[in-house]
Amino acid sequence: MHVIIDTREPKLSEKLRKLPKKKRARLNVVYVAEFGSLVESCGKPNRPCGSVQQAINRAADHAKIYVQPGRYHGPGNFLLNFEGKSIDLISAVDKEALIDCENRGPVVNPLVPSGHLQISGFRIVDCPMTKQGTQVTGFQHLPEAQQRQFVKNMGLQRGLHSGEDNAEI
Repeated sequence: MHVIIDTREPKLSEKLRKLPKKKRARLNVVYVAEFGSLVESCGKPNRPCGSVQQAINRAADHAKIYVQPGRYHGPGNFLLNFEGKSIDLISAVDKEALIDCENRGPVVNPLVPSGHLQISGFRIVDCPMTKQGTQVTGFQHLPEAQQRQFVKNMGLQRGLHSGEDNAEI
């Protein structure tokens, strides 16, 4: 029986195949535009992200996300997962960025933990969980007392504010 040992240096292409993919650095300031980029390297002024969730994924903890004027709807723009980060989500032009949940869910996903979230300057429409006195829409299957507790927990734990009088939701 013969044993052959290959002592040749591996080819460059073989070396590259074995290298782990480089993780993108998290950004402290992330930009979003209505028709922004959908590539993983988005978020800079010259290549803004195309969805709010994509920007959150690119953001570091304690980041600021600036959203340009436009209508943000569809997947990646509601049921947002803040991954436990502390993030300021800011409309770059006051009241010119619109988050439209299309009655498909709340802005923030209530089933995942969030860090501290501050949403400033947006118009938010057709999102099932909005402040209308103490009314919560979209969660009618819960008893009224649980609905109120759910809203209180969502707002206080996540630092959500109504935007009108800056009162906590």
